Amino acid sequence: SGIFSADVPGALPDGNYTVVASAADAAGNPASASAAGAIDATPPAAAIALGAIAGDDMVSAAEGAGNVTINGSVGGEVKVGDTVNLVVNSVNYTGSVQAGGTFAIAVAGSDLLADADRRIDASVSTVDGAGNAGTASTQRAYAVGSGNSAPVANNDVLAATEDTAVTYTAAQLIGNDSDVD
Repeated sequence: SGIFSADVPGALPDGNYTVVASAADAAGNPASASAAGAIDATPPAAAIALGAIAGDDMVSAAEGAGNVTINGSVGGEVKVGDTVNLVVNSVNYTGSVQAGGTFAIAVAGSDLLADADRRIDASVSTVDGAGNAGTASTQRAYAVGSGNSAPVANNDVLAATEDTAVTYTAAQLIGNDSDVD
């Protein structure tokens, strides 16, 4: 009927193969045919990295009042248009890989402030021409606060009566400072 099959004694590794079939009819006339193909079962390499959250890995109340753009880059065999997924405060945010292997995804600042683990989980997935899927993931921690704030003066009680000269060395003043800054 012209249909045949063959058992292969195990998985074939990735690579190019040529299959040759030979046959003879009842009169002994030979015939053969060949076909070339490839096996590709290797997932594509993928990599992802997150940039500093809010520029300094510190989300302030003011930043939390709006959207914060999360930037990052991808590598390996990840392509333009592949999907990047961010998880913040159990909320999924998605965006696409842009030219140059970068992405920028706006997330709600309120989710950054409310996220108990103060961590962004990021992943990217890609599929190669053979249909194999590859995924990469990463995390980046951040803090919540007011950012760089000026030190606050504490009254460490240095007192003297008025019109009386008081002399202290720097070591004495610093030794009395209870402010850890």
